[in-house]
Amino acid sequence: MKKMLSVLVFCLLLVSPVPSFSADFGPNSADLNGFFPGKSGDRLVSMGCDTGEVFYLDMVGKEEIAGVRCLKINAVTDGTLGTLWMAQDTDGTIWVRQIYFHASGVTYSYGNGINYPFMPANPQVGDRVSQSWPEPERQCRIQEVGVSVDQTCWGMGPYQDCVKIVCGDTPNYDDESEYFCPGVGTVQYYRHGVLLRQLKEVIRNNCPGDLDLDRDVDGADLATMAEQYGHTCPLTVSIADMF
Repeated sequence: MKKMLSVLVFCLLLVSPVPSFSADFGPNSADLNGFFPGKSGDRLVSMGCDTGEVFYLDMVGKEEIAGVRCLKINAVTDGTLGTLWMAQDTDGTIWVRQIYFHASGVTYSYGNGINYPFMPANPQVGDRVSQSWPEPERQCRIQEVGVSVDQTCWGMGPYQDCVKIVCGDTPNYDDESEYFCPGVGTVQYYRHGVLLRQLKEVIRNNCPGDLDLDRDVDGADLATMAEQYGHTCPLTVSIADMF
């Protein structure tokens, strides 16, 4: 799972004042829209055209966190699993209310390692966002809005009116960058200026079993994650059949 959702950051949380945000959540707070849309049963698949990096966002159900109805999301990449609980407030801003890193057993929640919205309803250049945890060790900001993103190597897009978010250590925030596009979500992800993955597929409402029999890295990872943690997509191929 990158540092902005997929590369896990395991370090001690520094004590720092937490910004104060006011947010109201309605009965449909687990249905996400805008620049990170999703509902239970959806899946987003991103892959590197040359790097082989694989990234899955599986939206596995709805759970309540601290009184807020959240969409539970498994983020899977290269044998690593993180689970996020995300919610959208009545103004349309999207929040990560809690995130759990399975490998380390570490949990962060809003006010404890998560200090800002994940995506504002109306993103503006310079807005702080929470997409790399724990804070404040690493910081993320919106660098550009209204960005055009070319068609991915997998044939998705092109996209308009996207947002570029950068994460890293101050003052440059140049470790990672990611493009989020309205009605789709994450489309491109860069690390140290290298394009590591691009959106390959968006599955809405009916996430199918898609394990491969040819031992591709994505199939093996999914089999492992599904066996150990459960998965939103049903396994149509047994793990034994893959080897």
